[in-house]
Amino acid sequence: MGKTQSRIRLQKCGKGRTETEYTVTLDGVPLGCDGLFADPALAIFVGQEVAKEPHRIAKDGAMVFAYCLRMYARRAAVKALKEYEALQVERNKGVHFDREQARMLRELAEYLMRGYVGPHAKTLEMIRTKVPR
Repeated sequence: MGKTQSRIRLQKCGKGRTETEYTVTLDGVPLGCDGLFADPALAIFVGQEVAKEPHRIAKDGAMVFAYCLRMYARRAAVKALKEYEALQVERNKGVHFDREQARMLRELAEYLMRGYVGPHAKTLEMIRTKVPR
């Protein structure tokens, strides 16, 4: 599908009390900002991991890291990016059941349909129709 891989960079953002500070940018937009990310879910996923490192918040919402912590923040972002991409690959593969798993899933859905399932009735019906016999 021609999707390019996201890029993570460190960017100088000014001077703190004693040293230069940095932000972690994802595709050119600092994490924590309300910028236009190509994949907002990716920005949230990576931002949550990076936020675990000690930081402060700039006026524009960007996470700002001290010079001595910049590489830890970048490393956390790269690790989260790889995890996210692996999850996307798994998600795009779809779900496949062997014959025994499909039989058990259909039986479970049919058993659950006998009682009150409330808002989940359509989900169970979808499982019953889509899981092969």
